[in-house]
Amino acid sequence: LMQHATYYLSFPDYPKHNPLLGTIPLYKDKKMIAWGNLVNEYAIENGIKKENIIVGGSIRHDPYFHAEKISSSSNETKTILIILGALDQRNVDTQSIETYEKYEKCLQIIFKTLKKIPNVNKVVKLHPGQMSWKTIQVESIIRNIDSSVKIIVDGDLIKLLQSSYMVISIGITTVLMEANILEKPTLTLIADNQDFLSVLSSGHTVRYSSEESRKFEKHLIEILTNKSIYDESVKKGIKFVDDYLENHGTASEYLANFISKY
Repeated sequence: LMQHATYYLSFPDYPKHNPLLGTIPLYKDKKMIAWGNLVNEYAIENGIKKENIIVGGSIRHDPYFHAEKISSSSNETKTILIILGALDQRNVDTQSIETYEKYEKCLQIIFKTLKKIPNVNKVVKLHPGQMSWKTIQVESIIRNIDSSVKIIVDGDLIKLLQSSYMVISIGITTVLMEANILEKPTLTLIADNQDFLSVLSSGHTVRYSSEESRKFEKHLIEILTNKSIYDESVKKGIKFVDDYLENHGTASEYLANFISKY
């Protein structure tokens, strides 16, 4: 079994989700490939033998480590990439009307705040999941607030990150870690309060609830205007990547060499 995404490892009763999500092998004698030590330790705690775990890194992220890290000048027009995460169908609470109302409130907070800030380009990358909801309802909400926002359904995520000054997300998403790799600061608004119960296993970010619009706006403006705060966010993202992933940029080669021994 090869790890394919970041996980909500400290989410309450997460091990009960494993038969559906396939985080670790259902049969304890099977091997798995973990991206790094955090998932390695989690697998051992949940019954996988140490000798059956290969800490190989993430082959999907090799291109991110090889991509050029492009720093945007603080004086030029800034592009902010907004990532709209999916409302994962983990349980009933995730699909409640209240959660969807909070998601809409997060949209209102982000785009009304950004509309007030001069010299900012806003680019939205839709999550590939729940696309009918996103294109029919979410897009119309954004357009009604700010028609200048560019909305992308599919695109080269590496290039989008390279061209951005920072990343804002709604919800927890692997894109946060990918922004960390490319040394972009991140902020997150949470629509599903259950996300606060999980450790930051999807990348370094600062999370705010839909009730914390003033704190979110203050932090956003600080990142855009204060280079030391910008740099501190980038530094914390780099540390997360160092702690979470092994074999930066060489995971494919490492795993190919490992498999060739058999």
